[in-house]
Parts: sequence; C-alpha cells; structure tokens
Amino acid sequence: MSSRRRRRRLHSRADFHAAKRIVIKAGTSVVSCDEGFPSLVRLANIVESAAKLARAGKEVLIVSSGAVGIGRRKLHNQFMARQSLTDVLRKGASGIPSIVDPHTRISYNSACAAAGQMGLVSLYETMFSQFGLSTSQLLVTAFDFTSTERKNNLEYVLSELLDLGVIPIINENDAVTGNMGYETCGEFFADNDSLAGLVADLADAQLMILLTDVDGVYSCNPKLPSARLIDVLEKHHVVDIGEKSLYGRGGMKSKINAMFQAADNGVDAVVIASGKKQTIIDRIIAGEHVGTVAFAPDEDAEAVEDPLSPPGSGRSTPDSKLDAITMAQAARTEGRKLKLVSTDVRNAILNRIASELELKQEEILEVNKLDLAAAAASNLSLQLLNRLKLTPTKVSSCVNFLDHNGVGMA
Repeated sequence: MSSRRRRRRLHSRADFHAAKRIVIKAGTSVVSCDEGFPSLVRLANIVESAAKLARAGKEVLIVSSGAVGIGRRKLHNQFMARQSLTDVLRKGASGIPSIVDPHTRISYNSACAAAGQMGLVSLYETMFSQFGLSTSQLLVTAFDFTSTERKNNLEYVLSELLDLGVIPIINENDAVTGNMGYETCGEFFADNDSLAGLVADLADAQLMILLTDVDGVYSCNPKLPSARLIDVLEKHHVVDIGEKSLYGRGGMKSKINAMFQAADNGVDAVVIASGKKQTIIDRIIAGEHVGTVAFAPDEDAEAVEDPLSPPGSGRSTPDSKLDAITMAQAARTEGRKLKLVSTDVRNAILNRIASELELKQEEILEVNKLDLAAAAASNLSLQLLNRLKLTPTKVSSCVNFLDHNGVGMA
C-alpha cells in the first residue's frame, strides 16, 4: 500500500496511540450471545470505539465472525415457517435438523454463514452510519492471498477504501470455500484469527486486536487459583490453551498462533483481550495493561541500513546445508527486512535477485531435480510435486516479474 512501512514503529503499549492502521477481529463469542443471537451491546461497543478511531484519522479494518449464529436463527425460522402445525406437534424438537437447531453443539455450517452474512453486515452498516461512517463488505478465500493477481487486487481495494475513510468488514467467503469448520488445508482458513493475521500483514497494519471471551492469555487454566494473566507473551512461554467456545471455530491456540504469525510478518503489536468488556479497545489504544500483547521481534538495524553489502563484509550468510525449515525462517526474516528499506534500495535488491536467478538458472534446475527425487521418495502427493517442480519457463517468469513488478511486491 502507499504508506507501507513509512510509519512509526510500536515498541510498547505506550506507543499504541500512534498506530495509524489497526485491524480489529471480533470473535463469534463476542458478537453473539450464548443463545446465538447477535449481541447488540457488544457490537455497538466495538463500533463506537472503531468510529472514534476513524474520526481521529486512523484507518480501521474489522474482521468479524458471527454470521453463523445469525444465519442459523434465520434458517431455523425459515424451517419452522415451512412446517405444518401437525409436523411440529408430531416431531417436536427431535425433528429439527442440526443445521438449523440454534442449540446444537455442531455450530459451524457454510449455509448458515451464507444466510447470516447479510444480517451481520447490515448491523455494522446501520451502527456505523450513526457516526457518519460508511462500511464495505469483503468476502475472501485463502486463494486471494496466494494468487499474486488476486492479492494485488485485494490490496488495491483495501487501499482505496481506507483512503476514502470507508471501514472494511471482512470475513471468509464460506459459501464458496465450502468450509465446514476446523479444517487446516490450504483451500480455506482454519478460523478468522488466521484471516485477521493475513489481513493485517497485507494492509501493513501496525496493531492487531483479537477480541475474544477471555481477558487474555493465562499461564495455566484460568479456572485455577494459580492462573495469572500474561501481560507480554513470548514464544518460549508455556500456556494452557483452554477450550473452544460453543459457536466459534477457533480457540486460544489459534489466537496465539495468529498472534505470533502476524508479529513475525511485521505487525508491530498484537493484543488478545476480552471483547465482552466495554471500552476495551479504547483502553488498549490508551496504553493500559489490559489483555495480552506480543510484539514483533526487533530487526538487526545494521542489516536494514546496508542490505546490499557484498559477501564477506561482515554480514552472515546462510549455510548451504541448512534444513528446509531453517532456510524458510531465514527467508521470512529477510523478507521482513526488505519491507523496511527505501523503495530505491528495495528495487536494487530485487533487480539483483532477478540477475542471480537468470545467471544460475541451470544450477537451480539441477538442484530442483534432486529435491523432486527426494520428495517423490517420501511419497509426496502428485499435486505438491507439480508445485515443487521448476522449469525454465517458471524461472523466467519469476525473473520477469522481479524486473517489472518489483515495486508492486513491496
């Protein structure tokens, strides 16, 4: 986006008031009450705080759950309206399909999400309009973040909406993905926590707030007397992840995973807090010690200032025998550094990468053959093998993209 990485970093809670772009994720347990109805009080509280931020010149994006509960109620009413009085009296509660039973534990279904989406967004639109603010709806799939074209389109839309002061309301396009819940394959999101992290990274947000039904991350089961709320969470902490809510897909584990993934991708700070407490967003922005926060790891300032230094100049270089996981982590770290440098330096780096790819194409293809052989021996699926396989055309396409679209990647 146009303002990407050109802003003050957030290093502590006291810096939160300076955040320019903020992603707020409202979980199902926050926007819905225990009976599955939308919680108008909590929704209004979120909207009021978000509106206050927007009117103060900040850019706010909302990733919202809650469509399933609204949709289940809607489908339940539709089901009951189609039944005759005789059917209702004869079958009773046992005749209600689980998909439309608002009291069932099996709480997630794409049809319910599709039926409830309009009602959920209508609530947001109506509430924000009271503050003179407009909203927009974006329903996305995981493919929108993996396809370069779709990702660029999504980034453009978000940028234009935010520039106009429109608040995006974002959710997964369940009707398209067919997500029946709790899946973790690449075709759709495991939950809206991971979606919020992807949105925060794409939008270059400084702060992400995950609103849930607990005060934050505890050192152990919150029901135990010894449990204490963790103020700043780090990866080495061992915590009790607790149970999932009745209606949501995620849980504390998914929130912690999303928290660290977003922080690793360059989101300055991520807060997990209770969305059931009034003014919680205001208190977070004010720097109060509420909820649990994780900060993005500090980068090596020297490496950022001199990213073009030649080999042997004192900068460490990856060992050629590093395992794939270590190399992937190193690539992600360097990718974050790339986002922090100026446009001219970034373009120079991308041009150099393109030149190296072109010069070492034969060597890259030979090594890729070895990788393919090892992958085939490990019984990797044919689909993944095809994705792993490199060809001269693929390498050339990558070189051309770096040469002509480097700035668009940044």
